[in-house]
Amino acid sequence: MLAANEHLLVATCAAATTMRRFQSDAASGSQQTAQSTHQTSPGAQTALDVARKVSKLKKMHQTAPGSERKRLEKIAWSEINTLSEPAIEEAEGQAVALLLNAWAYFAKFWERGKDGPADASN
Repeated sequence: MLAANEHLLVATCAAATTMRRFQSDAASGSQQTAQSTHQTSPGAQTALDVARKVSKLKKMHQTAPGSERKRLEKIAWSEINTLSEPAIEEAEGQAVALLLNAWAYFAKFWERGKDGPADASN
């Protein structure tokens, strides 16, 4: 598994690749949906699935009591690190934005900052 800061770099590269792909498709007049570009095995989570989960955890964290917040922080780290490299590489703009936003938010609370909670194994 990649460390969160490596996920950030890969996600940023994926966003740039997605933008180039979109511009190329628009120039040629072809219409592709985001669903058609994701070919994952059954049961595999896409980057957007994980991004939505982590975004919900962020919203829960903002109103949770102290003890619950620590638990949510660990879950968020765990969820971010479930992403496979292919899922990150295929991530669309919305997934990248949600992941970066939640990761940056939680990094303020993780003991090791962008590298996650103190008990996180990389």
